[in-house]
Amino acid sequence: MIETKPIPEFDLTEHAKDQMKVKYDKYTDILTIIFSNNPTEESDEDKPGTILDYDDSGNLVSMEILDASKRVIAPSQVDYEVIPVMS
Repeated sequence: MIETKPIPEFDLTEHAKDQMKVKYDKYTDILTIIFSNNPTEESDEDKPGTILDYDDSGNLVSMEILDASKRVIAPSQVDYEVIPVMS
């Protein structure tokens, strides 16, 4: 039998500004994954068509994929999964 533990409740609206975001702009064909709301200090095009944005501490802030419809299977669809911690 698997033991389940209750998840503490918290106000999602209070934490909404800190959530990871995924945006796809069909017009520009750019897929953006935002990891943090910290201001971008530096951007690097690591590989052609992939731009990584960093804050002033060197932490990854966001990733942009240019020409996303050619590089990603379905840029307008996201499947998100949280893997439970096994103890």
